[in-house]
Amino acid sequence: MFEDSAPAFNGPRVASTRWVNDDPNRPIDSETAQLLRSCLLPVFEAADSWADLLQALGQKGYGLAFRDGRLRLIRGEDGQPLCTGGFLGMPFETLRNRLGPPHVRPLPGRPLCGRITG
Repeated sequence: MFEDSAPAFNGPRVASTRWVNDDPNRPIDSETAQLLRSCLLPVFEAADSWADLLQALGQKGYGLAFRDGRLRLIRGEDGQPLCTGGFLGMPFETLRNRLGPPHVRPLPGRPLCGRITG
């Protein structure tokens, strides 16, 4: 489910697209998956570099990391993996071909895991 955490103010309302899931082992339901895709796929498509992509995702409360050798969308506040880029419609190979290889900082003691830094 989505959590609407945007502050109320006079003007156009901008809703947060931050995913909240109390059980990280529970798969994302189809309605939430569609919302994630519709909110985040344009961010992936508009990015001109890994740095642009990371900044835009960060503004929405997300990040990117490798977990077990796969590119994953993660929650920005705690690094909890949510889904793969392919699940969102933007697989790693497509991003690598368009943006070039990313800079990845390995996570100590965790093989095939790292944080994309640009």
